[in-house]
Amino acid sequence: MVSMSNTAEKKLILSRLLPFYRELLTENQQRMVSLFADEDHVSRQSVHDAITKAEKQMTDFESKLRLCEQYEETSTILTLCSERLAMILSLALQDSVQEEIAKVKRMIDDLRNKEDS
Repeated sequence: MVSMSNTAEKKLILSRLLPFYRELLTENQQRMVSLFADEDHVSRQSVHDAITKAEKQMTDFESKLRLCEQYEETSTILTLCSERLAMILSLALQDSVQEEIAKVKRMIDDLRNKEDS
């Protein structure tokens, strides 16, 4: 589990997790976390308690489900695939085109295999 040592770090992590786990929180937790992530000055005890509970729930969800982590990994792989395809286009019909096509195919196959498991 990630340690939430400072407010800026906490806001960053909560804003990353919220899109994935918002619907698993209570309406009050959703509202409070959104307020906290978007506002600079939220400090009442009830808001703090709601944020702390929501933070714990979302980090627990992420440690079990890894949705955010998997999304970021998939996004990175797709970016790399896109870059490779752009490179292939710029190479036109040179000898190295087949090698680049094979790299992209392996990347896509790895992504598919990861999604199947």
